[in-house]
Amino acid sequence: MHELARSGDLRSKHYIHIPGVGEAVSYVQAPDHLTKDQITRIGLPQEFEIEVEAEVEGAWLRIPEAIVENDPRWSMLASSGILKAKWDGYHLKLSPITQQNVLNQKDIEDAIASGEDCCATCQYFETARCQCEDSPLFSLQVDPAGKCPEFEHL
Repeated sequence: MHELARSGDLRSKHYIHIPGVGEAVSYVQAPDHLTKDQITRIGLPQEFEIEVEAEVEGAWLRIPEAIVENDPRWSMLASSGILKAKWDGYHLKLSPITQQNVLNQKDIEDAIASGEDCCATCQYFETARCQCEDSPLFSLQVDPAGKCPEFEHL
């Protein structure tokens, strides 16, 4: 059960509790060890509909007022006023751009500009992480100027 609970993206979407032998479970009340933030996330929708308005210079995404006013995740997403959008198949995923993201992007640009073989110019480098399953750095955030034995040019 513990292995299943850790697999995939279950933990990011659900609170998973595996009760011990003899432990009473109440389905109407959250466990005491959950933070207020975790309890809020459990009750909030994971998906909602937005309206797209196309214009000559681009398009606007209209987020429902209830999400903007009541969902604490929105304030984190909109904190900088700039979002990163990424196509994932047919889905468009939005992510906040934080000051840390800006610094990371500068490091990536500097590593590419150096002309050296490095993680930033490797085909497995994605979102500042190594995506090569054969690398000892797999799924870890890596230094864009670094290089591992599994390096392969873009």
